[in-house]
Amino acid sequence: MTRAIFEWAQYGWREDVFTVVYRGWIRSHTKLLEEQLQTIFDRHPQRPKTLLAIATHMGLAHQFAAIKESFSKKHNVRMIVVVVVTDDAPIKIWAVGGADMIFVPSQRTKQLLETYHQSQAGLARAEYIVAPYMVHPALGEPLSGEAYETRRQQLDPSANTTIHIAIPVSGAAVQMDFFEKYMRALEDGEPRVRFHIVSKDMPSTTSFLGAMRQKSNVRVTSSSSDQEVVDAYQTLYAQETIALELTKPSEQAFKALVDPKKRGGSILLLSDPVGRQESDNLNFLERHGLIPKHAGLKMQWKFQQDAAPPDAGMLEDARHWRGLRLPSDPVGAAAFTLWCLRHGIFASMLDFAGYADHPELASDGVKVFWKMVEEHLSY
Repeated sequence: MTRAIFEWAQYGWREDVFTVVYRGWIRSHTKLLEEQLQTIFDRHPQRPKTLLAIATHMGLAHQFAAIKESFSKKHNVRMIVVVVVTDDAPIKIWAVGGADMIFVPSQRTKQLLETYHQSQAGLARAEYIVAPYMVHPALGEPLSGEAYETRRQQLDPSANTTIHIAIPVSGAAVQMDFFEKYMRALEDGEPRVRFHIVSKDMPSTTSFLGAMRQKSNVRVTSSSSDQEVVDAYQTLYAQETIALELTKPSEQAFKALVDPKKRGGSILLLSDPVGRQESDNLNFLERHGLIPKHAGLKMQWKFQQDAAPPDAGMLEDARHWRGLRLPSDPVGAAAFTLWCLRHGIFASMLDFAGYADHPELASDGVKVFWKMVEEHLSY
């Protein structure tokens, strides 16, 4: 219910009203955060001269900004508030007055948020910075020649190599029915597939994970801890050469910034977006040509329906793609996946032509982020 209300409030006049109301409310409820910071300070053997607060949640970002001045004066400390926008979505609540740095994944989002920010009387200024989306550095590590060949063999339609497919289940735990039906249809058509599910243990995932644990070609890793789930995902990519990843276009979509010769460079199979942020993330990938535009997707689907192989032009186009949008129907999505496998679309995608020379397209976003933060701290 909370998620539905939040999504309803992301458009038009509803977003304007929600932003003002929520911003005012969250910035006036900071007592617990102040107490937590106080505890950290009291336990620190030496009082630091600088406190760096990094927020990847909009609510926490506003709370940090709201207490920055008073906390700095009370503890004689320089408090720096850094905000990281976690989707390429210019949702107005990300305009955090008083933040020192707000990192966004694209110039488009920067311009839209800056324009809104400047229109709000009394909202303290903030600096917006465009930097590549921060993908975990371990995912950007180069594959060995042997590991890359393994990934290539997995997507060779004439090979017998097991095809490893990662399925990270989002915190929202949606599309479970889609995943289950897709997996069943895919394994019926291709016995080489092996699925690796990484999920948080929640009431909403219990039934799905229980059913998946009964399948011999599915490996499930789950935990009630968010951090352990994140660690399990990194461990999966460290221990296994993953060829495909079935995922919602949430923050996972930005793995498209990692090329196929790197550890995290699996081909992304993107299910339907849920909410505005995921639609905006797809728009980011389309703008940069990392997934075919919707018209191109329809053309691919026509090929599948007609059982006709792609022409040379499509195979060449595929060398610029890092992912594909799947049809909404899970059985159709599996059929489309099999068509891409059997007719060399995936093989062409692994022969990646490279990224355009653009500041938004890089897999070293973490390095860029810390470099810019360090420069700010040195002022």
